[in-house]
Parts: sequence; structure tokens; C-alpha cells
Amino acid sequence: MSKSSENYLRAGDVLKQAGISHQVLYRYVTQGLIEEAGQTEGGQRLYHPRVVHLVERIQGLSGSGYSLRDIKDIFFKEKRVRRACDSDPPGTEKNRDSREPEAQ
Repeated sequence: MSKSSENYLRAGDVLKQAGISHQVLYRYVTQGLIEEAGQTEGGQRLYHPRVVHLVERIQGLSGSGYSLRDIKDIFFKEKRVRRACDSDPPGTEKNRDSREPEAQ
């Protein structure tokens, strides 16, 4: 996948902003804690800007004694909660075609 580097950070930018090494970034990617957003046409890895915040959270949790596996579980549970909060409760799905038009 090729993406414009305008909206994404290159790996080197993530390393500088988060203050981590290539090895640490690679470990976080291979452990499934962060994901690459794509690559430039030249093959450089791109990351969403929020990755810097995630790395900071990982570093903080790790410094508090959590293992990377524990941190991955925390992230997974947070993602599940966000999805549950964003979805309609069962049985309340609305038919989009039956909604009344919004007042202008």
C-alpha cells in the first residue's frame, strides 16, 4: 500500500518523537502493539501520528511493571470497550431509509 507521507510519520520521525530505537519500534510492531499505516513508494514505513502517543503509553505501562503481553491485552480490551460504546444496543438498529430528513 502506498500512502502520501504528508499525513503520516516515517519510521525515523516516530523514533525521534518517541525517543525509541529501531529495535523497540520493530518489537512493538511484531508484538501487535502498533501497526504500520503503509509504505511510501520508496518502501519507507509510514505510521499514523497517534503511534507516538501509543509508544508513550507503552513505555509508561512498561515502566510500571506491565509486560508487553499485558499491555497488548489492555489495548485489546480498550478497543473492545470503544467498539461496544460506539455501536447501537442490540435490537435498536434503525433502518436508514426510514429516518426522517434532518431539519435545515
